[in-house]
Amino acid sequence: MLQEDGNKRVVCKRGFRTRREAAAALRAKSRRTETGDWGHPSKQPLAAYLTEWLDGQRLAPATLASYRKNVRLHLAPCLGAVPMDRLTGHRRRRLDAHAGGIGPG
Repeated sequence: MLQEDGNKRVVCKRGFRTRREAAAALRAKSRRTETGDWGHPSKQPLAAYLTEWLDGQRLAPATLASYRKNVRLHLAPCLGAVPMDRLTGHRRRRLDAHAGGIGPG
């Protein structure tokens, strides 16, 4: 995509504004892996994963606030401590019962 001044503008879908920013994030992830600070995502509790995921989203402020509110009020109390690899249909039904069915069945 070209900007008005004729320079190329790289559009990234992962939330990085520049290639330099994306490269820095990649280096940081690589360092975490090399030092053993990286944990398999499936072992991460749902609430921690959702918080991290939301931090990386480029959304309108009102949308982001709404998502955070839904996580805080509906997901975290019922499923927040559950590791990602332990999410099951049974736990999803518990969430539906708790939240009155916040998502499609």
